[in-house]
Amino acid sequence: MGRGRGIIVVATSGEARPRRGNRRTWTLERLRQELESFLGDRDEWPTVAEFRAAGNTALYDAVLRHGGAEHWARQLGVSHRPQRGGGRERSGPYKWTPERLEEELDDFLGDRDDWPIVAEFRAAGREALYDAVLQHGGARMWAARLGVSPPTGPGRQPYPLHQALEDARAVIEAEGHLPNQRRLSELGHGRLGTTVARAGGAEAFCRQHGLARRSSG
Repeated sequence: MGRGRGIIVVATSGEARPRRGNRRTWTLERLRQELESFLGDRDEWPTVAEFRAAGNTALYDAVLRHGGAEHWARQLGVSHRPQRGGGRERSGPYKWTPERLEEELDDFLGDRDDWPIVAEFRAAGREALYDAVLQHGGARMWAARLGVSPPTGPGRQPYPLHQALEDARAVIEAEGHLPNQRRLSELGHGRLGTTVARAGGAEAFCRQHGLARRSSG
């Protein structure tokens, strides 16, 4: 088993499959830059059809994986109108099928031969991707499937309370309130969402830890 130039050898089936190419990872910085370039001087969010017509389907898919169209329209200061009919947007959380998860991991790993540590997922804004790994077999299974060396430490680093509180304050400041678990996951705060859910929801979490659920600004 190994990760060679142009192929991945999968231990479970023994067959070599072509890689999808050396695509650059969709970091939040790259996503913002490409959206700004695509939007230009317009003041309204493009339709799905406009993304596709411009050859930016991958860009639009990245938007859906990193907060959604409404979130990015707000970030970039353009108006956003929900689309209807054939141009329908997915408003719910990103659905992680095994095929989609493999594609995203392949993109994130690039040419590296070792499994990234949790901090690398977080630094790239891909905490939701890491949480999906844990929910679909774990890091060691996916490392073996993609032909990279497995993680050397525990499969998941602890998420201490002080980090959860720091993340919660940052979300409250950015969003104006602490949302529910699904919205936190959409924002890339999957572990905070899990912590909030275990506490009984956003209101209960804020009450237990002396946080104001809504921003005073």
